[in-house]
Parts: sequence; C-alpha cells; structure tokens
Amino acid sequence: MCNVSKLAAAAIIAAATLSIASCGSDTSRTDAATALLTQADSLRQAGDCAGAITTLDSLDSLYRDCLDQRRAARRLRAQVLLQVTVDSIEAYEQRQPAMQAALDSLQPLFTKVNLQGTEGYYVYTKAFSGREMARTGIQARTDDQGYFFIAVSNTGRHLGLRAIRYGSVETLPAESMTVAGSEIMSISQESATDFAHAIMAAPAGKLRIELVGSKGTAPLTLTAVEAEAIRLTWRYSQLLQQTYLSNIRREKYERQRLTMTALLDSIDNQ
Repeated sequence: MCNVSKLAAAAIIAAATLSIASCGSDTSRTDAATALLTQADSLRQAGDCAGAITTLDSLDSLYRDCLDQRRAARRLRAQVLLQVTVDSIEAYEQRQPAMQAALDSLQPLFTKVNLQGTEGYYVYTKAFSGREMARTGIQARTDDQGYFFIAVSNTGRHLGLRAIRYGSVETLPAESMTVAGSEIMSISQESATDFAHAIMAAPAGKLRIELVGSKGTAPLTLTAVEAEAIRLTWRYSQLLQQTYLSNIRREKYERQRLTMTALLDSIDNQ
C-alpha cells in the first residue's frame, strides 16, 4: 500500500537537486529541503502516507524559497494522494463481496410494505401479519437506505407513551399520538440504538420488555419470532447502510482518482 516505483522516486529526488540556486546561495537550506523530500518519499514507500503528507507540509512551510524542492514535493504529494485513493478503492473491493453476500442472505427474509405517500419500509416476513398496529406491540422496520426504526402501538391503558425498555436499557424519549383510541409512536434509529444492541445481546426465545409512559409502565412479552425480528432487522439495516455509504465513497474515490491523475499529468507537462 502507498508505494511507487523506485525509478519514479529517484526522478523526484533528482529533480529537487538540479538547482542549488532554488534556495538562494544557502546550500544548507537546499540540503535540508532535499532531506525532507527524501524522508517524505521514504515514508510513502513504507506505506505511511499520512507521515509523508505531514513531512511535505513541513517542507512547504519551512522552505518556501526552495522552489525546485517544493515543485518536486507538489508532484510527490499528488502521487501520495493518488495512492491513498487507489488503496481506498482496493479496500472497498476486498470488503464488498462479503458484505454483498451477507446482504443477499438476509434480503429474502424481508417483505416490503408499501405505504401511500412514502417510499415504504421492510419488515421481517415471519413476524409480519399487517395487523401489528391494531394491537399492543412493537415492530422493527428499515427503509431502502437502511434507516432502522421501531413502530410502537398501545391499545391498552393510556400510558402517555414515550419509550420502551428492556432490562435497564430504555429508548430515548419520543412523542406519541392517539389514533382511534390507541397510542402510536415511532422510535428513530438514533433513539433505539442502545435498545437494539441490548436485544441483540439477549438470549434467544421470548423476551419481556416494558412500554414506558408519563403515567406508568406496562409489560409486553415478545415472542421468539418478534425478538428475532428486531435482531435481523437491525442487522439488515446496518448492512444496507454500509452498502449505501460504501457505494457513495467508491464513487467519490473514483472521481478523486481521475482528479489526481489529471493533476499529475498537468504537473508533468509543465
């Protein structure tokens, strides 16, 4: 990673030492600037791209009068940035097959629910009947980009519903509304993260959770399938998010590679 040919490295250093006059008549500054350039190139060849960039920053800052060295440093910087970009693309390509395989294994387990006026959402098929919100219960959901959320319905005693709790882990407070006598609430991914992690770590089988409100609490037992629905929906949502963000980063890196390649060509043609 972060390597270039020894021939290219030698050319950079040679270019920097062609003109002692680039740092005026002070040969000690020429030598010092060239030493920094050599150090930066060595760091790059060792795979320390961050160290190489830091060293080049020092050269630019301390030896502004050493034009030949700074010109060579400009090319070296572009090469380092290009290699960082190439390394990032290669890292994506190494991760992508395993990530896609995991996503493909989960995708058939989910059903998309189309809701007028929205892009719809996905639910775990085995836990889905379409009547979940007509009774007291919770339903884990995710959208196309992998945004996780939990829909909560309370058809029993009015609680002033604001959260759900498993053990000592409670979701962050959310607002609920009353629809046809039932309390309805949506808990965002940010508010539900700790709760989801607690369910992920819980033993398989039925789980006892609580509906939490300003007027009290009410117990709720999740079946093994309902508990598994939360686990699988969370896992599926995170894979969707990772894939979505990875694809965006890949496009960014591809654009950056083109930019860095064009910059190198421009420097070489000057």
